[in-house]
Amino acid sequence: MDALAMRRTRMLTYLTVCQTATNCWVCGLAIAVGWGIRGQFGHERGAMIPGVLGALAVALVSPDGRKLNRVAALGVAGGLGMAIGGAMSYGSIAGSLGKPGFHLICTILLLFKGALWGGFAGGVFGMMLGNTSYGWKDLWVAPVLIALYLLTASFLPAGELSRGDGTWGMTLSLLLFLAWLRFVKRDRAALLFSVCSAVGFGFGFPFGSWLCVFGERTGVPIDWWKVAEMSWGLCGGLSWGLAAYVLDEDLVGPKPVQWRMPAWLGLIYIAWLVPLWNGYNTMTYWVIERKAMPSAALGLYICIVLLLLVAAILVSRRRPPRANLMTTAILFTWVLWSTFAFQFVKMGYPDGFHGGGFWWTQIAFVACGLLLCGYAFARVRSDITETRELVQNL
Repeated sequence: MDALAMRRTRMLTYLTVCQTATNCWVCGLAIAVGWGIRGQFGHERGAMIPGVLGALAVALVSPDGRKLNRVAALGVAGGLGMAIGGAMSYGSIAGSLGKPGFHLICTILLLFKGALWGGFAGGVFGMMLGNTSYGWKDLWVAPVLIALYLLTASFLPAGELSRGDGTWGMTLSLLLFLAWLRFVKRDRAALLFSVCSAVGFGFGFPFGSWLCVFGERTGVPIDWWKVAEMSWGLCGGLSWGLAAYVLDEDLVGPKPVQWRMPAWLGLIYIAWLVPLWNGYNTMTYWVIERKAMPSAALGLYICIVLLLLVAAILVSRRRPPRANLMTTAILFTWVLWSTFAFQFVKMGYPDGFHGGGFWWTQIAFVACGLLLCGYAFARVRSDITETRELVQNL
């Protein structure tokens, strides 16, 4: 091999490593921060936050314009796919991990639950990343999976730690879902993402939980449970970034679509429903649980949320958003910082902000958020510069 060919090989290897690393750290941090914020809201509603942020991160890091074209669908699929796992519970298992005699069984159950959560999230999200077509006739799968889950969720308990938490119903539903993707739709992208996500979250759940156990024993005054939550998201996000890179290398991407009503509904879900529904959780916490505000405050919040929806519709009719990096970066920034603000004030009002662990967590959120938004708008600036140079050279 001559010197020029060697230099080209080294350059390609360097670019491959850089792109893979970028994919992994952006997606990893996005889902890590989203999962940490999600911890203040919980369950399916809160799980939409890391799902949406992870989906938008994949769109930001990908050089494939077809993914930007489908950014609304990606956000919906990421949010809904991640929300499915919120039907399971894991707190008691993670809390029992450090008890004598429970180490092995809790580790296995956490691995199992993480794989289930990631398998569903990656599979649903991956359906929007490939070139397999889905239509109204495919919707029959959803009620079948839901019925199977409801019928089997409370059966086959493996001890008190997993009794009645929906794990077994989720398992059977996921197996049927993967069989449908493999043998009926033959969607390689969805299967790849599901497997990678299952591995990432399957490793992340016990890994983060053990970090919490050992961290609390050190006596260091930080929120170790939040460290565990962010570790789960980080491991899952790394797997999303790696899977997205593989699809880009194989030139696999979704078919372009026209931005019509479904795309607009997707934007409403991403920019309005996900952050403001979690904000509603903050309001109900203040009004109903803590009785720190009059009940009229809840009605006022609902009115403000509806007015924001009307205002967004009017603005978008006047100047419709485009499926490009700028739209994606703005959506990512809005979802990240709005949900961060809701969890921040939820924990601080009415008792005030206290505890070193709380502040270290918020500092970590802000630092990661600034890194992610800095990357997003650097991508936007780079894209604008490249477009101008291309126009000048024509």
